Formats: sequence, structure tokens, C-alpha cells
Amino acid sequence: MDPRLFKISVIVVACIILQALLNRVLVRIASKFGIQKERRKLINKAINLVLYIIAIVLILMVYSMDQSNLWVYISSFLTVLGVAFVAQWSLLSNITAAVLLFVNHPVKIGDEIEIVDKEFPITGKVSDIGLFFLHIRISENEKVTLPNSVVFNKMVKVISQESK
Repeated sequence: MDPRLFKISVIVVACIILQALLNRVLVRIASKFGIQKERRKLINKAINLVLYIIAIVLILMVYSMDQSNLWVYISSFLTVLGVAFVAQWSLLSNITAAVLLFVNHPVKIGDEIEIVDKEFPITGKVSDIGLFFLHIRISENEKVTLPNSVVFNKMVKVISQESK
């Protein structure tokens, strides 16, 4: 058996086991601190993304990719990504607003809210908080999607909160 194949198998199995363990820990922490199921899913996605990136880097190292070349590729990718975000400030502001809405805002998925605006007030139930947009169901057939930066900059009135 090829030793590289064995090492890759070990990395994949370790990643799967670590993913399951971290998911269990996350469930325990979420129940202890009362974190919503939807937020737990988002945190789990972020953890999985980090695990997959680490696994890919380790697999590339198994195939004897020079570490200095690997860091050049990673830094080049991050540089291009940074330039793309700077070129599109609204994307960066929406991502920043999404993080702040997720971490430090009283609005949660399932809450009924009102976006206070002179020209176009919106009242409805928050159905999703994504990386760029907040989705509000205003009726059975209507859904409004607002950029996170708009929601972050407007006054939001929480009418009723969904229980945990």
C-alpha cells in the first residue's frame, strides 16, 4: 500500500471523527448557553469549513508540496480576495454587518420584527440571516430580502421573540 494513500486515509478519518466530536461539544455548549438551533447550524458550518481547509492543506503536504509554495498560494489567494472585497465595499460591509448581527444583535431567526423606515416600513418574521442578506417573511406568499448593512443601520423593533 502506498504510504501517501495511508496518510491521506488517516487525515480523512481524523477529520470525520473530529467533526463529530466538535458537533457534540457544540450541542452541549448550545444547550448550556441557550443558543438557537439555527445559530448552532451556522457555527457548525464555520467549524466544518475550517476543518476542510486544514484537511486540504495537510493532504497537499502529504503530496510533498513545498511549504513555502503552499504559503505563497495561500497568501496570493487571500490577497486577491482582499482586493475583491476592497473593490466592492458593500460586500465587505454586508459581511461585517452579518457577523455583528449574528453575535451582538437582539434579532434572531424566528423573531417577528419591524424595520422602522419612513418610506418603506417592513414587518415580518425573520426566516434566515445569511452572510449578505436578512430574509423576512412578511406573509405566507411574500418574502423580503434586505442587505445586512441596511438592517444594521436601521432601527429594528422586536415585536415577539421565538422561544429557544
